[in-house]
Amino acid sequence: MAFQIFGIQSGLDTGNIIDQLIAIESRPLNLLQRREATLEQQKSLFQDYNTKLSTLKSALTTIGDDDTLDQVSATSSNEDALEVEGGTSGNLGSYSFTINSLAAQTIVIADTTIADATAANAFTAGDLGVTVNGTTETISYASTASLNDIRDAINNLTLDVSASIIDISGAGTDYRLVITGTQEGTTNAVTTSDTGSLRADLGIATADQSAANSSISLAGTTITRSSNTITDVIDGLTLTLKDATGTPTVAVQVVSNSSGNLSEIQTFLDAVNDVRQFAVDQTKFTEGATSQGALFGDRTLISTDSELRSLFTAQFSGLTTIQSMSQLGITLNTSTGLFEMDSSRVTEQLDDNPSAVQTFFESLKDSMTNVAGTLVLDGITDSIDGRIKTKTDFLQTEIEQLQESQERMEGRLEGRRALLERQFLIMEQTMAQMEAQQSSFASQLGGLAGQ
Repeated sequence: MAFQIFGIQSGLDTGNIIDQLIAIESRPLNLLQRREATLEQQKSLFQDYNTKLSTLKSALTTIGDDDTLDQVSATSSNEDALEVEGGTSGNLGSYSFTINSLAAQTIVIADTTIADATAANAFTAGDLGVTVNGTTETISYASTASLNDIRDAINNLTLDVSASIIDISGAGTDYRLVITGTQEGTTNAVTTSDTGSLRADLGIATADQSAANSSISLAGTTITRSSNTITDVIDGLTLTLKDATGTPTVAVQVVSNSSGNLSEIQTFLDAVNDVRQFAVDQTKFTEGATSQGALFGDRTLISTDSELRSLFTAQFSGLTTIQSMSQLGITLNTSTGLFEMDSSRVTEQLDDNPSAVQTFFESLKDSMTNVAGTLVLDGITDSIDGRIKTKTDFLQTEIEQLQESQERMEGRLEGRRALLERQFLIMEQTMAQMEAQQSSFASQLGGLAGQ
């Protein structure tokens, strides 16, 4: 549009008049814009709600696993001799272990020293056979093989064995080959054979430390294993044998890790309350207040919240010990709408019967699992056809329709403004012409009067 200056002839602020007229006619557009902003806010809130529900789904999956609340604390009366970790709620109690002997790996230190580990030797060439756990691999060596050559060849084997060279005096003139089994236990013993003279020349035929199994006693029963780390004597409990000197007897206590289990429950409860707080805040109604929750009266949010609240307050009559969250020590505060945990009560239940607490949460998870084996929350949060996705898609469709309506309305308003500008311009032009005619007429009258 060409630049126009209005009101020069009339003295009216016609530009402001046009703006006010357009502002009046823009009121329906303003309503559409406010409606769009409201829908955008609701869409964003539902996306936030979906994130909170997804977090709750993850927390429910975790707390409903059969080993989440299986945390225990295992202690040893003599950690220098025996270290313990792990355990499950199914093996709480006290155990007395006697450490008879430690497991060991094969160690062979050559009897013969070599002045230079890199120098050629004078062996009778042959094949050195190395056997571990029934498997034999062979090294072919030349008569001039150096000590380094032999070490490297052994280390290239695929067996559980390694080789190194030690400097006995530190003077760099007396090196010896060391062959070590990398695994403990008699089944992992390392033995050698030779068709040449290397084994005899170096003196590696006999082990300086023989492979051995570990041995412990529990309640009069002797138990042997091929390692000093034992994981299969008591379910979930890892024993690490450190010292058998004097065949020490070590007391091991396995108790429920109440603080760790309580923390897991609190994490779950925080996720539940995060979802509940959202629903409380967004659907609140205060009589006489100027504004309400942004999702006040929304049926999707109300129905979802009601469904979840019913599930979390359900009672499982098939359970014999803990049938509901209230029996566990978690109750719904009707004033705030949030769940509250009596930590002392829950801790007591975790100490007395941790398996019953775990069974309750497993049942809670099962109650929220449909016949297809998926959680009810999946049907709410699914990114393709979940309840919240359906809601946000509906809101997005409304938003797009409003945007189209606004574009059409803005086009009409632009046309209306252009029309008003033309009309006022014509008015100004007409007034200018009239004033010019008036001046001409007055001039003519003046001329006649002077004749």
